Amino acid sequence: MYVNPNDFTGTNNTERGKPGWVFWGWWFLASTLVPAVGLAMLLFAWLVIASGNLTHGKGIEILLVGIPLLFASIGIAQWLVLRRQVSEPGWWVLSSTVGGVVGLVVGLIVGGAVGGVAVEAVGELADGNVVGGLVGFAAFGASVGIAQWFVLRRKVSRAGWWVLASTVGVVVPVVGYGAITGAALVWLLRQPVPEEARPPQDAA
Repeated sequence: MYVNPNDFTGTNNTERGKPGWVFWGWWFLASTLVPAVGLAMLLFAWLVIASGNLTHGKGIEILLVGIPLLFASIGIAQWLVLRRQVSEPGWWVLSSTVGGVVGLVVGLIVGGAVGGVAVEAVGELADGNVVGGLVGFAAFGASVGIAQWFVLRRKVSRAGWWVLASTVGVVVPVVGYGAITGAALVWLLRQPVPEEARPPQDAA
């Protein structure tokens, strides 16, 4: 996947006005700060309820409600950056929410299974947990990427790369997701699906 440095400037002749560094910066903030703040709020709410002796199912209720809201808020923040390219906010928010929730479940199951096998293979709990964690994060990122791919494939011609970017971005610690997926989007959005190849509702 070749990335032309001019793809980030947005000032190169016919490339003027297309996503560049400014787009990447806003995407990075939306995909980094919103998840961080949301996770902190979710953890705080869970700890407050748990410390208040309201643990009779309340902690689970907080997670069941808070986790989908977290992924939905991330989807909304991302769509605010994408709104010129993806005009239907509902689909992006829905794909981000469903992909996040499903990805979390899949990641926990797959990561736990792989971690258990790795522990038996190497005989070290810490090493097995690292392997299981990496696989679990990769499964989560792939699930989110696949869900969002259903939206992006109607807009960009090489949307399959988005699944890879999402997978790698989640595995890279801390700020990797926002940086990697932002760069991928700048590249992808400069390769839109031709008008004649779009579904009727997108060709207008």
